[in-house]
Amino acid sequence: MAKDAFQLQGNAAKIYEEQKIPAVFGPLAAETLKHIKISADDRVLDIACGMGVVARTITSQTTFKKAIVGIDLNQGMIDTAASLTASSGSAFEWHVAMQQ
Repeated sequence: MAKDAFQLQGNAAKIYEEQKIPAVFGPLAAETLKHIKISADDRVLDIACGMGVVARTITSQTTFKKAIVGIDLNQGMIDTAASLTASSGSAFEWHVAMQQ
């Protein structure tokens, strides 16, 4: 598979955040997290995090002692997650996974 196969182009990340997060992934994250007990002492790793909707939803419910780490193959999504959480200080760490 081509190295750029998982990369968004143009303003796709912005559209994803504006349309898909409120309509689908935000409500899905909230409903999923209703069934998972997470405490402030837990460490959270969000794999295939996209723009971090699960991580952002978690921090709206709990303040953690350690940063939530999000990993995704898509640089555009990680960049968007970082920009959306920039005012959160060190609550998040965002990383792009390397493809082999």
